[in-house]
Amino acid sequence: MRKEEVRAITLYQPYAQLLAVGAKKFETRSWSTSYRGSIAIHAGKKHVDARRYSNDHLHKFAEGLDLPMTYNFDGLPYGAVIATAELTNCYEIIASAGCELSGMSSVMINTADGIYIPTEEELLFGDWQIGRYAWEFANINMLSEPVPAKGYQRLWKWEPVCESA
Repeated sequence: MRKEEVRAITLYQPYAQLLAVGAKKFETRSWSTSYRGSIAIHAGKKHVDARRYSNDHLHKFAEGLDLPMTYNFDGLPYGAVIATAELTNCYEIIASAGCELSGMSSVMINTADGIYIPTEEELLFGDWQIGRYAWEFANINMLSEPVPAKGYQRLWKWEPVCESA
């Protein structure tokens, strides 16, 4: 029997976990993709440097993950696929007409359903610079146990381990 092949994307922690638990709906990238369909969310072996973020930002990370306030991400899974989802769309991030949002220049994406302006949390959980891309995820399902896997840059092919009955 042929193994199922799924596309995957690697994210640093805590961004992978935020996506897996549904606190994050979009992943922002510097590049676009035409791929739509099933995708595995892989937590890379590295995490972001917590020293780069303000206490308020770290508090939002902890709140999004339903964890006590922390300045490190040691308790999160690394080097493993932690969720599956559907990659439904990829939108270019564009500027809005002149107002400020949370102290940042307003950003928006032009979706098939009209203009969408990210929430304050979404702005904190991604890099929403003009000209980047917002990848939209739906039907996110966190795995009961992380599945160890080596991650790669860009989209890559992951073959889930299937148990024989």
